Amino acid sequence: MFQNYFVTGDYVVAGWVEAPPDGSGYAPGTISVPDIKQPLQNGVPTALPKGADIVAAYLYWATVEGNQSSFAGQQAYFNGYSITGTVLGNPNAPVSWSSGGCSGQAQGSKTMRTYRADVRPYLSLDRDSLSPTFGALVANGTFPVRLADSGSNGNTAPNALGATLVLIYRVLSPAVPLNAIVIYDGAYAPSNTAQSVSQTMAGFYQPATSPVAKLTHIVANGQANKSELVYLNNQSQLLPSLYGGLPPFPGIYNYGSASWDNPTWVLSQYGYVNTTDTSETTLVVPSPTNSGCVSWGATILSTTVQDTDGDGLLDVWEQNQGYTDAISGQRVALPGASVNVKDLFIQIDYLSNLDGSGGTNLHSHLPKEAALDAVGQAFATQTPPINVHFDLGPNIYQGDQYVISGGSGGNAISEGLVLCTDGTTLCAFPGQPAVSWKGDFNFVQNQPTLGNFQPGRGPSYHYMLFGHSLGASRSYWSTLANTLSLADTPQLVSITNSGTTATITLQSPVGTLKPGDCPNVTIPACSDANNSRITIAGALGQPALNGTYFFKNVTSTKSGNITTTTFTVTTVNVVNATYNFNNEPQLAVTYLGPTSTSGHSDFAGGGDSAITLGLWRADDTPGCQPDPSQSLAPGQAYCTDQVGSVQTQTGTLFHELGHTLTLTHGGTYYNDPNNPSVPTYEVNCKPNFLSVMNYLFQIRAFVDGGFDYSSQTMPPLNEAYPFLSEASGIAVDPLTGPAKHLTRWYSTPNALDTQLQNTSGGRYSTAHCDGTPLGPNEPPSVRVDGTVAPGGTYSAPLDWNNDLVAGDTVISPGEDLDHNGTVNGNLPFSGFSDWPTVDLQQMSARASAFGFSGGAGLKSGGGGLKNGGGGIDNDGGGLKSGGGGLKNGGGGLKNGGGGTEQDEDTATSTVDAPTGLTCSISQGKVPGCVSVSGSLVENAKSVPLTWTPPNFGQVRKYYVWRAVGSYPTPQQVLSNLKKFSNIQTLTGTPPSTTYTDPNVKNNTTYTYFVADGNKQGVQSGPSNVLVVTTKF
Repeated sequence: MFQNYFVTGDYVVAGWVEAPPDGSGYAPGTISVPDIKQPLQNGVPTALPKGADIVAAYLYWATVEGNQSSFAGQQAYFNGYSITGTVLGNPNAPVSWSSGGCSGQAQGSKTMRTYRADVRPYLSLDRDSLSPTFGALVANGTFPVRLADSGSNGNTAPNALGATLVLIYRVLSPAVPLNAIVIYDGAYAPSNTAQSVSQTMAGFYQPATSPVAKLTHIVANGQANKSELVYLNNQSQLLPSLYGGLPPFPGIYNYGSASWDNPTWVLSQYGYVNTTDTSETTLVVPSPTNSGCVSWGATILSTTVQDTDGDGLLDVWEQNQGYTDAISGQRVALPGASVNVKDLFIQIDYLSNLDGSGGTNLHSHLPKEAALDAVGQAFATQTPPINVHFDLGPNIYQGDQYVISGGSGGNAISEGLVLCTDGTTLCAFPGQPAVSWKGDFNFVQNQPTLGNFQPGRGPSYHYMLFGHSLGASRSYWSTLANTLSLADTPQLVSITNSGTTATITLQSPVGTLKPGDCPNVTIPACSDANNSRITIAGALGQPALNGTYFFKNVTSTKSGNITTTTFTVTTVNVVNATYNFNNEPQLAVTYLGPTSTSGHSDFAGGGDSAITLGLWRADDTPGCQPDPSQSLAPGQAYCTDQVGSVQTQTGTLFHELGHTLTLTHGGTYYNDPNNPSVPTYEVNCKPNFLSVMNYLFQIRAFVDGGFDYSSQTMPPLNEAYPFLSEASGIAVDPLTGPAKHLTRWYSTPNALDTQLQNTSGGRYSTAHCDGTPLGPNEPPSVRVDGTVAPGGTYSAPLDWNNDLVAGDTVISPGEDLDHNGTVNGNLPFSGFSDWPTVDLQQMSARASAFGFSGGAGLKSGGGGLKNGGGGIDNDGGGLKSGGGGLKNGGGGLKNGGGGTEQDEDTATSTVDAPTGLTCSISQGKVPGCVSVSGSLVENAKSVPLTWTPPNFGQVRKYYVWRAVGSYPTPQQVLSNLKKFSNIQTLTGTPPSTTYTDPNVKNNTTYTYFVADGNKQGVQSGPSNVLVVTTKF
């Protein structure tokens, strides 16, 4: 068996129609999807639905060759790209010719060879800018294919026999059942002594109660005047010819000496497949008269499978608490699985620097037990519940209800094993334990000495790597962006190699950091250790080009908003040529990094996630415990620096897992009645999308606390005047009522914000909510956390305009609530409920690296961690795996739907205010204040102030503000700003959370608040207001 897939989709096959020879040494021809040669049948898709995600694409072809060691047919061309086939099966498979029936092995003068190539990276792109799938891979249409051929009529080898394109796709729709697709391939030709061919096919495990099943044979040498009989399981179950009076393999794609067939039978229409079957056997025998022998390349069997609870785990697996993987033969355990309750199995591997191999800061990226429990509980409390099973390996959190006791997966991986230092080759990220998406990720996942993810777990387990840094570059140029002429996206125009010098040409929009920009002390990113080198990745046909290089001879010219930059690098063993999209469609150049991105996952459903918080800094409490698997001593806390707090880990784990369950940053919609499989992704940071998938809530939780996916569909919210209403807020879900959580948003700074900004700076947000940079002339903005107004709910009223009065009128033009730089009244924010769309059946559609075919059969991915960029891949040269295209966010090149994840810079572009400001705690000899008739009274000659720091970020300053008089509400503070002054600024790493005000007078009332400033220089809004009267 080559591969088995479990997808909410199907497969399509299409054959090669040969054209007249052109004397090039290759036989030209085309493959058309839909196939122009095959009869239409109910239940056999001829083309992919628009918007479908192409999980895998393989080209099978066969040639007659005269030499068993030269592999004359191995090189071919698909869609204009050179491909090299994997040699399949028996190298000595004598072919049958029209005059001789079946030639035995001893008499066979020539041999047939079958080849397979992964051609997903070479599929066409939708280049129609008006198309809903613009920028996405498309498999419908015509593909030129050229196979090695002598041009003779069969007398001189090689002779191309034919080719078939196999496409496996998925669509995200509850109406599409889970379908097993099993591929067996090889090279086999019958002989005179063994003319019948039998192939038993397993790997689908359990057909559905009423299965929909199909069978495809991919064969050569069929003839219209010689016949075979095709059966399933036994000779009483005949599969009739699909071609009327012709044989089942008539050589439907016949030209000259070539003869090829790929018929597909709908097995279920004959009732031949039963729900109790664990295998099916296809049998082909020569007919009694005019018998023929065909030669095999592949057989494909598909059947819908039985998954009663819809969790992607077949009933028979759950009943038996596991299964034996059909490919590896290994037992895969599913302890605690239930047929009647949805189960979610997740293996977690994690980097650990407890051995000091990755640096002096001892830490472990093992997620904290409380974070795992928070996520597990959220799933368990759904209706119906979903049981989460984390496999962390043996002896970790034993007895925890969400952790597999004595788990066999889950590995601690020493950070030193992924730490790259320059040697013979340069590192893409020197001195960093960085794991790039997705080549290096797959390398770690599958290496026996690293992740060692059991291959058979692919269809049943999610895989999470809690790493240090993702290895995401700050700048990324691709040939794909260039061929689509995307002016707002960095483009790799070409790489031209001559001898040992390659000249690279880039085009960059304003704001893109590029070679030549560094060194520059005003650009913080220029301090990255790789500021003098670039990395080339995604060279599939010329892999010697991949690697990290020092650059030189930089020149730049600017035209409008685009800068064209050229520079040179020194190469070794690279063929002289110009490389661009026409010959290297996945080629990319990266610069700087790694960024502090919090993670990455298979977008629009899949099985893999990386969570990387190693560049997220925090101030650990002295004596903290660096190993989360160990118990705490009295008064001790777990370390959070470079690993994340419980809150940060919870939100990020929840968020990344959500992407593999098909969730996106702003909701996924299917609004096109003409293309029901085409997704539309709305924007990030919508206030009426109360979900951990929303950047507003991923790190900071809901304003009222906790994390969750959204479970309500709030009405559309329009941020523009006159539609934005404070009285209505985010309104109510017609089915469930007011919002279950308090929201937050961005708004215009009020007078207090302006005073804080003018006094000490940093009050305004330093980046858009989604992390994109601010425009040069954008008005300032601040983040606002919602509060419950008197008599109100979590839904309304809400103070959209930040004037501290909830319920008044918002003036023109409205408010940029999602803080993307514009107020857009033409695109209201739609509500979206995540939980009903959580899809547990997408594990087998996990993505691969550099655009190659994905699926449960895991691949080794990129060139490995030490090879300087062999694994850097921004989703295959820029492509996202969803089918929606550029216009709809994450379906194509751009990152709207899933895309680039939140990094520390984005999360710290605003800062939370201190909480719990009080004077009731004694400080030294100064007693705390007391409540007298409902008012706070301090009897000492000083006022002791204490507060709680924010639970995220590194605070470096506290600003203590005071006014004489009583102003107990934020509105009163706003109305009396001139009376407030900053009486003290505390600094430290972190500064003290106490301050004793010595400059007070007797019988005087004071009003205090405190603001803080983080390490990045951003200032918060005010804490709660404290009013105290001194009497001494």
